Amino acid sequence: MHHFCPSGLQRIDKNIVFVVDTSERSKLEEIKIGLKDMFEELMPGDLFNLVAYSSALTYWNSRTVVPATSANIASAKSFITSLNISTGLSMSY
Repeated sequence: MHHFCPSGLQRIDKNIVFVVDTSERSKLEEIKIGLKDMFEELMPGDLFNLVAYSSALTYWNSRTVVPATSANIASAKSFITSLNISTGLSMSY
């Protein structure tokens, strides 16, 4: 989510769905740290959600994006902390 924008341009709200691989091959601990850092960059007006996958999908907040409020960000961080490595489908080759 790190982005570069020329000065003078108006900021545009973002709709982001973070997708997390929780299979055995993922580097989940590093992913958790990176996601928590990215949450700090969300701004009012941004919408987001989280989906974890291995053999099945697990949605943090149903199947919709939600506002980047401090309460939603705290809840998403708790969800990320609770993720564990599981076996199953991986998108990495």
